[in-house]
Amino acid sequence: MLKLHINRHRPGLRRVWYGFLLLGALCVAAGLLGSVTGHFFRRPSSQEDYPVLETPRVGYTNGLRGMSLQELQMRSDVAAVCTVREVSAPLRLYSFRDEEESSCPERIRIRLHVDEVLSGDPGGREILLWQDVKTLKYQPKPAYGDQFVLFLKSFYIREGYEVVSNYSSWWYLSWDKKVYPAHVIPQIQDYSGMPLEQFRGAVQAALQP
Repeated sequence: MLKLHINRHRPGLRRVWYGFLLLGALCVAAGLLGSVTGHFFRRPSSQEDYPVLETPRVGYTNGLRGMSLQELQMRSDVAAVCTVREVSAPLRLYSFRDEEESSCPERIRIRLHVDEVLSGDPGGREILLWQDVKTLKYQPKPAYGDQFVLFLKSFYIREGYEVVSNYSSWWYLSWDKKVYPAHVIPQIQDYSGMPLEQFRGAVQAALQP
């Protein structure tokens, strides 16, 4: 145990040391109290906490078309709650579909940790999501630690996944475990602000014929 050797013949110095110790204890207590009260008195999340993304032209492509929850489920291989672990710079990927280098699409590789599977089988707790650079303005900008509910399909060029719909597959997961679609459209607006537990049931119900 650390012992403080204070000169007993100098009571003024002793009082200074005790004052510093008391101040330190008060700072620690204030930090703990602030953390606790900040958690319990934080206002509930809302759709307004998230950015309004650019809306694509209607019918621009299937990937940018708004989909209902039922259609997302029908077209997805995996629906999962994921946490972002890494976001790469744009990468140019080659495939047999590309006639020349200039036609090869650029993608951002996002490494995800699968926190919870809502449907399908991702095959592990770490998966890759390939984000099309051409549609970034219609999608959230994920950063390390962000949580999303994602509807994914297998990626045709590399191992991993791409979103079923650039317009409807992204759902924010808030600090108080509520889901918010990245685009609030008529097909899915009723799910905005739904608790994750309830949304899980809605996803399962969408699988039913």
